[in-house]
Amino acid sequence: MAEADSKPISIFVVVMMDGGPSRWISANSNDTIKSVHYQIREVFGIPLTLQKIYCFGKRLEWCQTLKECSIGDYPCLQVVLRKDGVTRQNSSEALNLVSQIHAMCQRKSVAFDYGCISNKIRDLFSILRQQTMFLLVDLPSSFVTLYENNEEIGDAVIRFFLDSLLKMMLAKGWLDKCASILARLCVYLGSYHGDGNHLYRLCRTHLTELVEKGNYKIKLEYLIHPITSILFYFSDLVESLSIDLDRRPIRDIKAFSLVLCNNIHLRADSTSNYLCNFKHKFSDLLSKTEAYLAHFENFSYMESAYCGYSLYLTILKALHVISKHCMSEELFWNVLRNKRRSLLELIAKSTDRTNDHLWLLERKDVMDSKSRMHLAMMMMTEIRIHEVELYEMLVWSEKLDANLYMAFKNQQITNREVQHYWLRQLCGAIFNPQKSLFLACPNDPKRFYPNPAIEPKTLDLECFKFVGKLVAIALMSEIQIGVAFAHVFLMQLAGRRKISLEEVRDLDPSLHSWCKEIIDGEVIDSEVLEFPEALLGCQWSTELSYVNSKSSREAYVDHLIQHRFVASISEQVSFFIQGFDSVFGTSIARQ
Repeated sequence: MAEADSKPISIFVVVMMDGGPSRWISANSNDTIKSVHYQIREVFGIPLTLQKIYCFGKRLEWCQTLKECSIGDYPCLQVVLRKDGVTRQNSSEALNLVSQIHAMCQRKSVAFDYGCISNKIRDLFSILRQQTMFLLVDLPSSFVTLYENNEEIGDAVIRFFLDSLLKMMLAKGWLDKCASILARLCVYLGSYHGDGNHLYRLCRTHLTELVEKGNYKIKLEYLIHPITSILFYFSDLVESLSIDLDRRPIRDIKAFSLVLCNNIHLRADSTSNYLCNFKHKFSDLLSKTEAYLAHFENFSYMESAYCGYSLYLTILKALHVISKHCMSEELFWNVLRNKRRSLLELIAKSTDRTNDHLWLLERKDVMDSKSRMHLAMMMMTEIRIHEVELYEMLVWSEKLDANLYMAFKNQQITNREVQHYWLRQLCGAIFNPQKSLFLACPNDPKRFYPNPAIEPKTLDLECFKFVGKLVAIALMSEIQIGVAFAHVFLMQLAGRRKISLEEVRDLDPSLHSWCKEIIDGEVIDSEVLEFPEALLGCQWSTELSYVNSKSSREAYVDHLIQHRFVASISEQVSFFIQGFDSVFGTSIARQ
């Protein structure tokens, strides 16, 4: 019923200062005074803490509605600035300077020189406070008018204003406020002169830098419709993309797309009107990127192209973020699947340690194992093994294979090719089944796990430490050693200490089958009892003879699995981790 009684009204708002600005705003009769305060902040840029609203000399309170205050259509509200943190004298002086600058910029025949207006801008910045930054909001439109009347002076004035604004941001940390004003300048320059204008590109570059400083989370609080402004830059950049991808402002595309996504997320209740346009631009950018990937699909003949095409990954990362907001993730990943060859070549030759590529690891079907390993290594801290450490390892390797040691003892082990060959040969010796340190999975002979049947001696444990070092060096050097670890072993290296029955199926199919028979069988006969006695010892056979209920059989199997595949190799795992961590300087679980 209350909604039905509400009606739209127009309100004239005046800021009570000498020459103070005034605007019309729209509201509903059931809106609260609090909502009017927020709208005044959006329109005039005046912080909430500075506003006091009066009507007919009466102060209006936040909790009241316009109807309760007897405010009908076409009323006049007066906004009085509080004295908090800024004197009225300062605000009046600043407003007077702003008015003078406006007037000078609007003249068709410019009867002043650059020094005159730059002095006024300098005086204005010297008296501005955080609470009066909103006075700069309308200056960009006047500067662009000046630029159209007199390009030489307008160019110099805009550059001086831009420099003063950025210095203020650096000195006082008013990042969002400065970015808001710079964004308005970008919109005016872009609307009148487009991407070809050098001033527009300069302002956009500086705005990108501010956005990056704010970690892409700035809100542009002085803009009435921030999403519209950001969408303007983003659309402009997408439209301007050409085949010369490495010469285009990819950094700007990334910055504005992330700010756009963050603002859409923050204003989720009022962004439905923008999403359609955003989705359209996303589709346009995705199509262009797909065309680029198709154009350079045969990278084997275009080695020289790689130096500039790391920018592809920058665009792809931005598109990945946008796809989540546009509910088009599958469309994005389908493009990467279709252009998988180009993507894998890009990853192999264009990634470095300066960027986060974790998002590429989300979908396994888009990557291959070599690319996943490469990306994982790129995200690790680069560590170099010292020559002394390599020779210590070479000496230790004599305990594993004396012939191998003799073959390499006089070689230059720090030479990359020699080092790679030595590591591959050494790994072949370590994972040789005759050594009995590791066992191969029956169904996958290239996948290994520590042998749970051996009682580790001091030498064996030191060997596991050595293997941990060896594997870490191979990973760091991205050397394919031809072996992999069983899932159960990897889980324990990552810190997991509980293994399920199904997880040991590949390690020991016979034991897995026998355990399933124990759990599911009705009666435990003598043949079933023979298995643990032959393989594990009479203790496990005796214990099994006292198990009768299904729950107790499940507990027995769980205890057996933990003993066989966790407790029995815990020391080997611990020493392996010590060796691995000594190379990377951080926990293997984190890696």
